[in-house]
Amino acid sequence: MKRMLESEYGSKVTGISFSGQMHGLVIIDKNGEVDHRQYSRNDTRTSEECREIITGIGLDNLLGQVQNTVLEGFTLSKLMWIKKNEPENFKSIDKFMMPKDYVIYRLTGNVFAEPSDAAGTVMFDVKRANGQKPFWISSE
Repeated sequence: MKRMLESEYGSKVTGISFSGQMHGLVIIDKNGEVDHRQYSRNDTRTSEECREIITGIGLDNLLGQVQNTVLEGFTLSKLMWIKKNEPENFKSIDKFMMPKDYVIYRLTGNVFAEPSDAAGTVMFDVKRANGQKPFWISSE
């Protein structure tokens, strides 16, 4: 992006937009490296974790807190699955994000998620957010 902005066309750029399919999981380890395991949005390994979340929290409580149910492709259930089945990989997690957000991170150095994507993590309180960043977002 820097090269593009410094080119002869850079002064004509007034904005950059990103779009992407939600719910893929990109993990960055403590060394800043991408974990290349695949955790796509259609990964259904996390059915048991979804049941644990709904049983533990209760569907009404979950809907009341995050305005969303939990599905196999959502971030929380994936992180729970990784913790249970790949504990060493889980311990190495420094940052996690969705694929589109990873592109933004690589281009800007900032970890960012917009609210509609964050809502699909099942870790973002949509009702109380009031323009606040999701809790896992770094301001670095």
